[in-house]
Amino acid sequence: MNYRILLSVFIAFFIVFGSLFFIFFNPITVESNINQYPAFSLTLDKKSQNLFLLGSSHIGHLNSSLIVNSIHESYPSTSIFNLATNGDTPNRRISDLSYITNMNPEFVFYGVSFRDFNSPNQFTSKYFLPDLKLLVDQSIPESLESLNPQFISRTIIKDILQNYGLMDVSKYDINPTNTPFFSLGNLQTIILEEPELERLLLTTDPSPQSLHIPLFNNDQVNSFKKIIQELNNNNIKVIIFTVPIHELYLDNISTENKLSFNQILNDISDEYDVKIYNFTNNYSQLKIWNNLDHIAYNENSDIFSKDISKMILTELRK
Repeated sequence: MNYRILLSVFIAFFIVFGSLFFIFFNPITVESNINQYPAFSLTLDKKSQNLFLLGSSHIGHLNSSLIVNSIHESYPSTSIFNLATNGDTPNRRISDLSYITNMNPEFVFYGVSFRDFNSPNQFTSKYFLPDLKLLVDQSIPESLESLNPQFISRTIIKDILQNYGLMDVSKYDINPTNTPFFSLGNLQTIILEEPELERLLLTTDPSPQSLHIPLFNNDQVNSFKKIIQELNNNNIKVIIFTVPIHELYLDNISTENKLSFNQILNDISDEYDVKIYNFTNNYSQLKIWNNLDHIAYNENSDIFSKDISKMILTELRK
């Protein structure tokens, strides 16, 4: 058994540091979301009532055209922008905060999920082996820390598959309406069958079993609170909503982490007087999923986008 564990550790390190070697000798061009904010701000109509959606790729998968059109029917002078970014977390989003407050939106609708408050524990496995991700994070040179890991993964996988002619790789050429920092490809439009989703339990990152969401000393939660406080200080109304997750993923999250996640949100709601809409379990059994924590960007999967439209309209009518 110990031999298998050591072999697994060796393979994991080989893959991780092999990837880093690939990055060093195959430069990756990464567009900075922060540098795009000044250009984006110039496109805003200062006379409009501007609303921002914030979050990671979960929010990027929303049908922004549907949401924009739905809101414009009742509020034609209201402009809605989806500022989702790949791999977004509170620790990353906080670096964009000054740009967001300077654009002075009237509302910010912030979508979060379990991974937004995930704080990897150094000892997460039942064998008490150090968390490989944490050890690698601590050893990565500072010059690489700002790289988007999801972008890197896509780039590496894309190059490998294309070089060996194993398959065609999705081009990220779908640019949703009013979504300046996020694009999708044809792979994100596919609704997977249940057996395919079950197989993804082995590869989803972070895995539901590896989540560690502490109530205290959680830097992601601290950053999230700072973001909300700063938005409040600038008279920007904040609405929080949780994003939907497939039941296979939900069933494998520990009760402790579920309770901790909900308690964090309840505490934030009480402390900052913020309304929270909970969509976590709403569509967990529907056939609309692109993977275990992303609804497909597909007209047959628009139920979440329609509910987001209803949420926005509810807040505008108050």
